[in-house]
Amino acid sequence: MDYNGNVITKDTPDLEHILVILDGQHRWEAIKKLKKAGEDYEAYFILPLTDQYDLMTILKEANTSVNPWDGIDWLTMAIQTAKVRGLDTSKLEWLKSLANTENISDSAASLFVTGGKKIYSKATIKSAIDSKDPDKLETLVDEDGLDRNKNLYDAAIAKLNIKTVGLKITPKMLFSFVEQLINKNKPINDAYAHVIEFLNSLSKEQIESLDNAKKTTSRSKDQVITGLFKSYWKAFTERETLS
Repeated sequence: MDYNGNVITKDTPDLEHILVILDGQHRWEAIKKLKKAGEDYEAYFILPLTDQYDLMTILKEANTSVNPWDGIDWLTMAIQTAKVRGLDTSKLEWLKSLANTENISDSAASLFVTGGKKIYSKATIKSAIDSKDPDKLETLVDEDGLDRNKNLYDAAIAKLNIKTVGLKITPKMLFSFVEQLINKNKPINDAYAHVIEFLNSLSKEQIESLDNAKKTTSRSKDQVITGLFKSYWKAFTERETLS
């Protein structure tokens, strides 16, 4: 975008005269503030005069060569690349939002966004960006079932402590219950609704047990939480059967 917030495209007038800052934006902003305050500063720019690489590739290389990107940086790059290609970025935007949420692990964020199916590693995201096969990025941004996954996440975050929701095991268990119901020929929307109903049925004592779960001498914390979820789910489904 330009300074007025207008999106720059190939049809922008005088495109050949527009310079894009790939690295050093903070320094340029500082110089502008100094100049506005009446101090005279000069700014020097290095121009990558090449037609061998597109803008996104130059941006990626300029940053990774100096300071390695973390997962959020690559996710931001994937979002920008998808936008350039005209793809919907709702899924990746939500993933970035969850990954930036305190106490939500990257693994839990990925599982909530993908319906318990995948964990998006830095390597996975980088591969989708770098691949010449457009299907890789399209698969990454595919938003099928996104609203259902958001509803399940909202139900979990409304009922459980965020630290419990942010554990990898929590979405893993919740989506396993969804899968169980689907395998019993329950329609997918009904399966999600049923698991949300299960979350809402959890008692104060059950929630405290999940939130305060700790490892024992024989079981890890994940194993303890898995056992609790399974026992609560079993009791819930048995009550449903009786009613």
